[in-house]
Amino acid sequence: MGKNYPIDRDSRGRYRHSYVFMRGATVDIKLLNYDDLLKGEITTIEEYYCVLDVEGASDPSQVTVNLSEVKYIRHEVLLQSLKKV
Repeated sequence: MGKNYPIDRDSRGRYRHSYVFMRGATVDIKLLNYDDLLKGEITTIEEYYCVLDVEGASDPSQVTVNLSEVKYIRHEVLLQSLKKV
C-alpha cells in the first residue's frame, strides 16, 4: 500500500511543492468529492495546478488538476524504493 501525501499550503496561501511532484512522476491522485483515483504521470506542475497524463482503457488523455481539489497524492515508486533500503 502506498503512502498518501496531503496537500499543504504555506503562510502565503500557496500550495507547497514536495519532491513527489516532480515532472515525470507516476502518481495516483484522490480528488475531493470524486470516488475514483486518477492514475497517470505528471507532465507539468505549477503553483496552483498540475497536468496529468491519465492512463485509461481508451486513448490517453491529459487532465488539468486544481491542487485545491486534491485530497491526497499517492506515489507507489517512492514507497517501493524506501522498502529496499
